[in-house]
Amino acid sequence: MLDRLASHATRIAAWNAGRLAVRTKRNTALYGLAILFGLTAYGAAVAAGGLWLAERVDAIAALGILVLVSGSLAIAVWTITAAVSAYERRHEAEIRRQSLSAVSAALAVAPIIGRSSPLLLALAGAGLAYFAFSGNSDDADEGAEE
Repeated sequence: MLDRLASHATRIAAWNAGRLAVRTKRNTALYGLAILFGLTAYGAAVAAGGLWLAERVDAIAALGILVLVSGSLAIAVWTITAAVSAYERRHEAEIRRQSLSAVSAALAVAPIIGRSSPLLLALAGAGLAYFAFSGNSDDADEGAEE
């Protein structure tokens, strides 16, 4: 009975892994095409803006304006990305500090629990291991949504 169940579970896992691989390949190809078309549209928009500016001002001035605008946007995006990354690093460090504090408190209480009930000590160790490896799942979910 268990052999059939294990065989069935293995087939399901293999089928799911196969579907995941196919879906990943398909999505990668489609996202690649979307990025390619998006970059083409961006290049065409920059070229059109440059031509439009060149009709109104000198061609060198139009190119200078495009460089300044693109450079300013690049610096703004870089600054925002750096600020968000710094915030996330500080936030993750705080979560690690809180987790370490909880682990330290649990380790301090472990000898007392161990004398009263070995089963309770085992359960506490399992919970401690869970918290040590999982971190704060609510914060991980929030980061995935953004």
